[in-house]
This record gives sequence, C-alpha cells and structure tokens, in this order.
Amino acid sequence: MSVQEAVVAKVLLEGELTLLSPLLIGSGVEDRENDRDIVILRDKDGTPYIPGTSLAGALREIMVGSCPEMVPWLLGDLDAMQSSLDFADVKLRDAHTVFRDGVAIDDYLGAAIPGAKYDFEAVERGATGHLRLEATLRGCHTAESDESTKAPLRQDVLAALKFLAAKMSEGFNLGAMTAKGLGSVRLEKGVLGLFDFKKKEAVRSWLSAVMPQAKDAPVKLKYDELKSDLHTPKTFYFRGEFSLASSLIIRRYGVESDGKAVATMLKSGDAAVIPGTTLKGVLRHRAAYIMENLGRDPEELNSLMGSSRADNAGSKSRLQVTETYIDLSQGILREKEHTRNRIDRFTGGTIDSALFTVHPLWQCREGTAFNLAFSIAEATPSEVGLALFLIKDLCQGKISLGGEQSIGRGILRGGKATLNYAGEEFVLSEAGQVTKGDKHKLAEYAAAFGKGV
Repeated sequence: MSVQEAVVAKVLLEGELTLLSPLLIGSGVEDRENDRDIVILRDKDGTPYIPGTSLAGALREIMVGSCPEMVPWLLGDLDAMQSSLDFADVKLRDAHTVFRDGVAIDDYLGAAIPGAKYDFEAVERGATGHLRLEATLRGCHTAESDESTKAPLRQDVLAALKFLAAKMSEGFNLGAMTAKGLGSVRLEKGVLGLFDFKKKEAVRSWLSAVMPQAKDAPVKLKYDELKSDLHTPKTFYFRGEFSLASSLIIRRYGVESDGKAVATMLKSGDAAVIPGTTLKGVLRHRAAYIMENLGRDPEELNSLMGSSRADNAGSKSRLQVTETYIDLSQGILREKEHTRNRIDRFTGGTIDSALFTVHPLWQCREGTAFNLAFSIAEATPSEVGLALFLIKDLCQGKISLGGEQSIGRGILRGGKATLNYAGEEFVLSEAGQVTKGDKHKLAEYAAAFGKGV
C-alpha cells in the first residue's frame, strides 16, 4: 500500500434528518391499483427511506456549486479517486404518506393541458431519521501526502467537511421536484467527530466500538459559525411578507355524508399549505406574459425555469420555490364555508344537483398572514430584473394564487421583502421603497432585463 492510500483518519457526521416539506424519492414503479403515477421508495418492511445515493448526489451538487475544487478529494472522480464519503441509508420514523397531484399549464391560455395531469405520493413533512456519514481520510488528504502519513490533515479538507455539515444544518434539498418546494430537509443535533489515527486515543476509541459514534470522537469539529456565510453570491434570494386582499383556496376535494361535494384548503397537519407547484406555476405563467408583452419568445424561460420537453432534455430549473405553511391558530386567516351553485352557461340558471361547498381562507385581522420565498441559482442581472418585475406583480396583487381566480380569489397584498444578490442585501418596505441597499443597482438589473442582456 502506498503512503497516499493509507488510512490516517475518520470523520463521522451524525444527527437527525428532519423533513421540512414533503419528500418524493420515487420507486420507479407505478401504483395502478390506487391510480398513482409515482410512489415513494420503501424497504422490504414497507418503511420509507432515503437511499445513500440520494444523499451523495445532493451533497455533490452543493459542493460543485460552492467549492468545486474539493469535489474529487471527498466525492471522488471517474479517473483517479474513489469517494472518501460513505453514506448510510436513512430509515424514516413517523413517516406518513401524503398524496398530491399536478398538471401542466398552457402558458398562453392559462388552462390545464389535456392529458398532462399526474398524481404522486410523498412522505409528509415532520418525518425524521438518523443520518450517518463516514469520511475516510488517507495519506493523500494530509499536508505532505507524498512523504508521510504522520503529517497533519489538510485544512481545506476539514474545512470542506465542516462546510457540508453547516449546509446540511442550514437546510438542503433531496429527491424529485425540489424546484417546486419538495424535499427540503435539515440536519438537527448534528455532531462532527474527528478520529485522527496519529493519536493512540483515537485509534483505541475507533477499534473498541462495534459501531463508532461521532459523540465519542476525541475531537469535535465546530461548524456552527459557518451558517451565516452560506448565501452564495451568484444566487438571488427573495423572501417576502404577504396578506390576503381577498380569499384563497387551493383545493383538496372530499365528499360529505349527504353526498355534497366539498373543497377544503390543502393541509399539512393543522397548517394550510401553498404548495411549491402552485407558486412555481403562477410565476412561470406571469413571466411568459411579461416576455410576450416585450415581444420576446417565452421559450427563453426554459434555461431559467426548466423544461420537460424531449428536445430540452436536461434543462433543469434554476428557479426554486419553497412550500408555504400557514399557522391558522394565530387567527389572522380563517376558513369560512361558502356554498355555491354551478350555473348553466347557456340558460344562466342553476344546474340541478350541482350544489358544492368550498372552505376558502379569509383575512380576519391585519398582519402578515404568510411568507413566500424563492431563489435563482447562477442568476444573471437580467434574470434578477425579471424576478423584480415578478415580485412587484405579486405584491401589487397582479398575480393570483390557487383556484377560483375568476371570482376574485387568490389576490395578495405585499409587505416587507428582503432580497440578496451578489453579496448585497436589499430591503423593500410595504410601499415598495428601498430602505436598505443601493436602489440604483436594482434599477440596473431591471434595465438589463428590459434590454435582454
């Protein structure tokens, strides 16, 4: 064995992985009996789990975007080195199944595309599982990799491992439909332990345990101080406060005992949900509208918002939204029953046996009802300019969310908003004034979009 291949240390990262939004890691098999297009991955006992391959892929993507020079040293490459990281599968506890559906929307008509509806199941947010990541460091990971295994470990290698731990503690994404808000997870109670085999106590601690644990490592690597520095300069971030100017319904259908159809607000536990698919869909539709009004081809959006068409294979969305969960216990929003009749468009009269009931949300008192957030990876100034126009339209109620928009539902009222881009933070007041940051830069971004550069 060469000096470079000799094992000189182990680093363990352990903690609890918690789902912050529904997780979709498909099994690749349809459930025709229950009419589900996508079903989640389960082990032989029927328990949902996160395969180590999904964790490895997600963390590789994070490192490629933030510290690409360290990718071969930790995650390997095809030519010279195998991965130094070993990911165990994460079996999920308290894993409840949630069913969602989606549909492709015609950008021009704003209506559903026939035959483009799909159904899928996911693991509901709140499920947890024990995460174990083991890094095997060899002679090549030391400061004098060509001479001695007794040399100290490379500081950039340890820094990259601490960065991964910090990023996982901050929150990252796994599985499918992450651009639409699914698969948001976070590492909690994480411990990053170093077993440096140059020291006898580390060797003894590692060899004496059947399954070594991070908490028993002689050295604990601290990474909490990195969390505040995880904003990537090339990524545009938006987070805004919103209230309802009208009512809101994102339908979940049911049937009452008397046979009357009922549509209630989509829920996650006791919280109402604005799914990422809803927000992503309306942003794309509005962006296409803006492009058309400027005389530009909406197909340009494929590089930003992705495309599932065969001729655009591999076009992944760089615009990523988050799911919004609304705590109804605060009393700012409240569900109220509204019974309606379907109308015959020819006669103008009601249709017999077509009574239905909806339970939309209404704003009951002043205050921020919920937050909306999205980001754009590798954003150009022109794309930031487009985002500014979308944010303005959201805040001014020109973009509606959810169903029954034809009767005035889903209109929002914007409040305070925070933007981050190119290392600078901007804060907008409820009136749209820039209270922090250089407003001239925002004007430059808007002008760049207008010029198409």
